Amino acid sequence: MSNFGRLIDLLSSDVNDTYGDEERAMEKAKAILMGIPHSDINDTKLNALIINAGDDFFECSYAENKYIQNNTKAIVTKIKVTTPSFNVHAFLDFVKDVFIKLTEDKNRARLEKIVGKNIDYTQLPDYIDYYDLSFLNNYIISKGKEAVKILVSIVDGNDCKKYFLTFERQNPMFNPSNGEPIIVKCPYCGGSVEFINTIYTTCKFCSNTVAFSEYDWILEKVELITDETRFTNRAIIKIK
Repeated sequence: MSNFGRLIDLLSSDVNDTYGDEERAMEKAKAILMGIPHSDINDTKLNALIINAGDDFFECSYAENKYIQNNTKAIVTKIKVTTPSFNVHAFLDFVKDVFIKLTEDKNRARLEKIVGKNIDYTQLPDYIDYYDLSFLNNYIISKGKEAVKILVSIVDGNDCKKYFLTFERQNPMFNPSNGEPIIVKCPYCGGSVEFINTIYTTCKFCSNTVAFSEYDWILEKVELITDETRFTNRAIIKIK
Protein backbone atom coordinates (compact mmCIF):
# COMPACT_ATOMS: atom_id res chain seq x y z
CA MET A 1 0.00 0.00 0.00
CA SER A 2 1.26 3.51 -0.78
CA ASN A 3 2.18 5.99 1.96
CA PHE A 4 -0.93 7.99 1.13
CA GLY A 5 -3.08 4.84 1.27
CA ARG A 6 -1.66 3.91 4.68
CA LEU A 7 -2.26 7.47 5.89
CA ILE A 8 -5.91 7.43 4.83
CA ASP A 9 -6.32 3.94 6.35
CA LEU A 10 -4.83 5.14 9.63
CA LEU A 11 -6.78 8.38 9.82
CA SER A 12 -10.10 6.69 9.00
CA SER A 13 -9.66 3.94 11.61
CA ASP A 14 -10.50 3.98 15.29
CA VAL A 15 -7.18 4.81 16.93
CA ASN A 16 -7.79 3.05 20.22
CA ASP A 17 -9.21 -0.11 18.64
CA THR A 18 -6.41 -0.33 16.06
CA TYR A 19 -3.35 0.63 18.05
CA GLY A 20 -4.47 0.60 21.66
CA ASP A 21 -2.47 3.74 22.34
CA GLU A 22 -3.33 7.15 20.90
CA GLU A 23 0.18 8.57 21.35
CA ARG A 24 1.66 5.72 19.30
CA ALA A 25 -0.94 6.31 16.61
CA MET A 26 -0.06 10.00 16.45
CA GLU A 27 3.63 9.17 16.04
CA LYS A 28 2.73 6.68 13.30
CA ALA A 29 0.70 9.35 11.50
CA LYS A 30 3.61 11.81 11.71
CA ALA A 31 5.99 9.19 10.32
CA ILE A 32 3.68 8.46 7.40
CA LEU A 33 3.22 12.16 6.67
CA MET A 34 6.96 12.74 6.73
CA GLY A 35 7.52 9.71 4.50
CA ILE A 36 5.65 11.14 1.53
CA PRO A 37 8.21 12.71 -0.85
CA HIS A 38 7.21 16.22 -1.90
CA SER A 39 7.96 15.29 -5.51
CA ASP A 40 5.17 12.70 -5.36
CA ILE A 41 2.59 15.36 -4.52
CA ASN A 42 1.77 17.11 -7.77
CA ASP A 43 -1.87 17.86 -7.10
CA THR A 44 -2.60 20.94 -4.96
CA LYS A 45 -5.86 19.49 -3.65
CA LEU A 46 -4.14 16.22 -2.73
CA ASN A 47 -1.44 18.15 -0.89
CA ALA A 48 -4.07 20.11 1.04
CA LEU A 49 -5.95 16.88 1.84
CA ILE A 50 -2.81 15.31 3.32
CA ILE A 51 -2.08 18.38 5.45
CA ASN A 52 -5.66 18.64 6.72
CA ALA A 53 -5.93 14.87 7.24
CA GLY A 54 -2.86 15.04 9.45
CA ASP A 55 -4.56 17.66 11.59
CA ASP A 56 -7.31 15.14 12.40
CA PHE A 57 -5.09 13.77 15.18
CA PHE A 58 -3.43 16.91 16.42
CA GLU A 59 -4.99 19.63 18.51
CA CYS A 60 -3.99 23.06 17.27
CA SER A 61 -4.96 26.69 17.72
CA TYR A 62 -7.11 28.58 15.25
CA ALA A 63 -4.13 30.87 14.61
CA GLU A 64 -2.13 27.82 13.48
CA ASN A 65 -4.87 26.30 11.34
CA LYS A 66 -7.88 28.24 10.01
CA TYR A 67 -9.38 25.09 8.50
CA ILE A 68 -12.21 23.65 10.63
CA GLN A 69 -13.41 20.44 9.04
CA ASN A 70 -17.03 19.58 8.31
CA ASN A 71 -17.40 16.06 9.76
CA THR A 72 -21.20 15.95 9.61
CA LYS A 73 -21.46 12.82 7.46
CA ALA A 74 -19.13 10.71 9.63
CA ILE A 75 -20.73 11.91 12.88
CA VAL A 76 -24.30 11.31 11.71
CA THR A 77 -23.36 7.77 10.67
CA LYS A 78 -21.98 7.16 14.17
CA ILE A 79 -24.98 8.64 16.00
CA LYS A 80 -27.42 6.60 13.92
CA VAL A 81 -25.94 3.40 15.34
CA THR A 82 -27.77 4.11 18.61
CA THR A 83 -30.39 6.56 17.30
CA PRO A 84 -31.56 5.45 13.82
CA SER A 85 -34.15 8.22 13.71
CA PHE A 86 -31.54 10.99 14.20
CA ASN A 87 -32.22 13.81 11.73
CA VAL A 88 -29.26 16.15 11.35
CA HIS A 89 -31.32 18.89 9.68
CA ALA A 90 -33.80 18.94 12.57
CA PHE A 91 -30.91 18.82 15.04
CA LEU A 92 -29.16 21.81 13.47
CA ASP A 93 -32.45 23.72 13.43
CA PHE A 94 -32.77 22.95 17.14
CA VAL A 95 -29.16 24.09 17.79
CA LYS A 96 -29.63 27.38 15.95
CA ASP A 97 -33.00 27.96 17.59
CA VAL A 98 -31.51 27.55 21.09
CA PHE A 99 -28.52 29.76 20.30
CA ILE A 100 -30.54 32.62 18.86
CA LYS A 101 -32.92 32.58 21.84
CA LEU A 102 -29.99 32.49 24.23
CA THR A 103 -28.93 35.92 22.96
CA GLU A 104 -32.26 37.34 24.14
CA ASP A 105 -32.35 37.89 27.92
CA LYS A 106 -36.09 37.46 28.19
CA ASN A 107 -35.93 33.87 26.88
CA ARG A 108 -33.15 32.48 29.08
CA ALA A 109 -35.40 31.39 31.93
CA ARG A 110 -37.50 29.31 29.55
CA LEU A 111 -34.39 27.56 28.22
CA GLU A 112 -33.18 26.28 31.60
CA LYS A 113 -34.07 22.67 30.72
CA ILE A 114 -31.96 22.66 27.56
CA VAL A 115 -29.13 25.01 28.55
CA GLY A 116 -26.46 24.09 31.13
CA LYS A 117 -25.76 26.16 34.22
CA ASN A 118 -22.15 26.99 33.33
CA ILE A 119 -22.69 28.86 30.07
CA ASP A 120 -20.41 31.89 29.70
CA TYR A 121 -22.90 34.54 28.62
CA THR A 122 -20.10 37.02 27.93
CA GLN A 123 -19.25 34.91 24.86
CA LEU A 124 -22.64 35.52 23.25
CA PRO A 125 -23.13 37.93 20.35
CA ASP A 126 -25.26 41.03 20.87
CA TYR A 127 -27.51 40.04 18.02
CA ILE A 128 -27.77 37.43 15.25
CA ASP A 129 -28.81 38.79 11.88
CA TYR A 130 -28.53 35.39 10.21
CA TYR A 131 -26.52 32.17 10.14
CA ASP A 132 -23.81 31.92 7.51
CA LEU A 133 -23.19 28.18 7.96
CA SER A 134 -23.37 25.38 10.52
CA PHE A 135 -21.99 21.84 10.66
CA LEU A 136 -20.81 19.10 13.04
CA ASN A 137 -17.10 19.09 13.84
CA ASN A 138 -16.55 16.59 16.70
CA TYR A 139 -18.49 13.74 18.29
CA ILE A 140 -17.21 12.81 21.76
CA ILE A 141 -18.19 9.64 23.63
CA SER A 142 -17.38 9.50 27.34
CA LYS A 143 -18.74 7.56 30.35
CA GLY A 144 -22.23 6.90 29.02
CA LYS A 145 -22.58 10.40 27.59
CA GLU A 146 -22.20 11.74 24.10
CA ALA A 147 -21.38 15.27 23.04
CA VAL A 148 -21.44 17.01 19.69
CA LYS A 149 -19.39 20.11 18.92
CA ILE A 150 -21.06 22.23 16.26
CA LEU A 151 -19.48 25.07 14.37
CA VAL A 152 -21.84 27.95 13.64
CA SER A 153 -20.93 31.08 11.72
CA ILE A 154 -23.17 34.06 12.34
CA VAL A 155 -23.47 37.59 11.03
CA ASP A 156 -23.81 40.18 13.78
CA GLY A 157 -24.33 43.57 12.11
CA ASN A 158 -21.26 44.05 9.91
CA ASP A 159 -19.28 41.44 11.84
CA CYS A 160 -18.96 37.73 11.05
CA LYS A 161 -18.23 35.49 14.05
CA LYS A 162 -17.61 31.77 14.46
CA TYR A 163 -18.64 29.76 17.51
CA PHE A 164 -18.25 26.24 18.83
CA LEU A 165 -21.45 25.06 20.53
CA THR A 166 -21.16 21.85 22.54
CA PHE A 167 -24.37 19.88 23.19
CA GLU A 168 -24.41 16.83 25.49
CA ARG A 169 -26.89 14.09 26.37
CA GLN A 170 -27.06 10.62 27.89
CA ASN A 171 -26.25 8.03 25.25
CA PRO A 172 -29.61 6.64 24.03
CA MET A 173 -29.86 2.98 23.00
CA PHE A 174 -33.41 2.87 21.64
CA ASN A 175 -35.94 5.05 19.85
CA PRO A 176 -38.27 6.93 22.21
CA SER A 177 -41.39 5.18 20.92
CA ASN A 178 -42.52 2.18 18.87
CA GLY A 179 -45.21 3.82 16.78
CA GLU A 180 -47.22 4.99 19.79
CA PRO A 181 -47.49 8.78 20.26
CA ILE A 182 -45.76 10.31 23.27
CA ILE A 183 -47.09 13.67 24.44
CA VAL A 184 -44.99 16.12 26.47
CA LYS A 185 -45.10 19.82 27.29
CA CYS A 186 -43.26 22.25 25.06
CA PRO A 187 -40.38 23.84 27.04
CA TYR A 188 -41.00 27.15 25.24
CA CYS A 189 -44.75 27.74 25.52
CA GLY A 190 -46.15 24.87 27.61
CA GLY A 191 -48.34 23.51 24.79
CA SER A 192 -48.75 19.80 24.09
CA VAL A 193 -46.16 18.33 21.71
CA GLU A 194 -46.55 14.88 20.13
CA PHE A 195 -43.67 12.54 19.23
CA ILE A 196 -44.05 9.45 17.04
CA ASN A 197 -40.82 7.52 16.31
CA THR A 198 -38.74 10.69 16.39
CA ILE A 199 -36.71 12.62 18.95
CA TYR A 200 -37.44 16.02 17.38
CA THR A 201 -40.66 17.70 16.36
CA THR A 202 -42.11 21.17 15.83
CA CYS A 203 -44.51 22.65 18.34
CA LYS A 204 -47.74 23.53 16.53
CA PHE A 205 -48.41 26.36 18.98
CA CYS A 206 -45.13 28.31 18.93
CA SER A 207 -43.31 26.73 15.92
CA ASN A 208 -40.16 25.97 17.94
CA THR A 209 -38.14 22.79 17.39
CA VAL A 210 -38.51 20.56 20.46
CA ALA A 211 -36.38 17.57 21.53
CA PHE A 212 -38.00 14.60 23.25
CA SER A 213 -37.34 15.13 26.98
CA GLU A 214 -35.75 11.73 27.64
CA TYR A 215 -33.18 12.37 24.95
CA ASP A 216 -32.66 16.10 25.33
CA TRP A 217 -29.44 17.58 24.06
CA ILE A 218 -28.30 20.20 26.55
CA LEU A 219 -26.15 23.14 25.50
CA GLU A 220 -23.16 22.89 27.85
CA LYS A 221 -20.62 25.23 26.28
CA VAL A 222 -20.52 28.32 24.05
CA GLU A 223 -17.10 29.27 22.73
CA LEU A 224 -16.34 32.27 20.54
CA ILE A 225 -13.58 31.18 18.16
CA THR A 226 -10.48 33.36 18.40
CA ASP A 227 -6.85 32.82 17.39
CA GLU A 228 -6.26 31.17 20.79
CA THR A 229 -9.12 28.66 20.46
CA ARG A 230 -7.82 25.10 20.35
CA PHE A 231 -9.56 22.36 18.39
CA THR A 232 -9.06 19.11 16.51
CA ASN A 233 -10.52 18.05 13.17
CA ARG A 234 -10.86 14.45 14.26
CA ALA A 235 -14.51 13.44 13.77
CA ILE A 236 -14.95 10.74 16.44
CA ILE A 237 -13.27 11.03 19.84
CA LYS A 238 -13.49 8.38 22.55
CA ILE A 239 -12.58 9.28 26.12
CA LYS A 240 -12.30 6.39 28.57
